[in-house]
Amino acid sequence: MGKPTCLNIDNAATYSIIDTNQIMPRVCHFDIPIAFLHEENNVSFQACLISTQVMLADIGTKPLVLYLHKRFKVW
Repeated sequence: MGKPTCLNIDNAATYSIIDTNQIMPRVCHFDIPIAFLHEENNVSFQACLISTQVMLADIGTKPLVLYLHKRFKVW
């Protein structure tokens, strides 16, 4: 089996939930999905915290000014 796929995350809170390996009281209502992410972290995927300025997924979810559109298009 190869290396885990890098899962780019630009949200520090989400990254912390995955990386901590604990289910905190504020997110216990998502206990089953979080337990799955804890189990699979560094196995099938690896959570990678990146800057929001380089999050390519944002191109489909947020309005972009012209220079950001051009930068994402080049990437």
